[in-house]
Amino acid sequence: QLDWEQAQQEAKQRDKIILGYFTSSIQDHEGPRMFERGVFADPAIKSFGDSDVVLFCHVMSKVPGRDNDDMRRIARSRSLPAVVYFNSDGSWLYRQPITHPTKTTLADLKAHTEALKIERRHKRAAAGMEGVTPPPPAELLHAEMLLRRPNLKYPEAKKRHSELKEIPPELAASMAARLLRMEL
Repeated sequence: QLDWEQAQQEAKQRDKIILGYFTSSIQDHEGPRMFERGVFADPAIKSFGDSDVVLFCHVMSKVPGRDNDDMRRIARSRSLPAVVYFNSDGSWLYRQPITHPTKTTLADLKAHTEALKIERRHKRAAAGMEGVTPPPPAELLHAEMLLRRPNLKYPEAKKRHSELKEIPPELAASMAARLLRMEL
């Protein structure tokens, strides 16, 4: 999707998160091209967009009179390329770190999307939305740790982790590693 308003409309209709990719036509370095040849060249990106998110792409050009060239403000990003997640109303959710363009994979995008869905489910359940059950505490804590939420500090994460009655095996190693990173 290349139209911001249409991306929001589609996300509302499908009850999906928007995954926005922001880049610039005036950047002349290998980083964005490497990222695009990696993640966005993966054939599985289409099915991910069809089933899990609404994909949105914006290329800033600085061409006078071009609509929406101020999208960097919406993305809250000083550097490009940027991957940013939004609610269907266009409100900002999360900016995915792209520390090295060749190391960010479709699996990373999927993991962050799942973490954002868990947070959204938690918020909806807390607001009393009918038919929404809260995620298990281990899933919520893992999501918050993966997304590196600034309000989640090491002492609280360690306490919540120690209070968990059950940690699914697929989350145990990841949570332990994230706790260690938070401690350092």
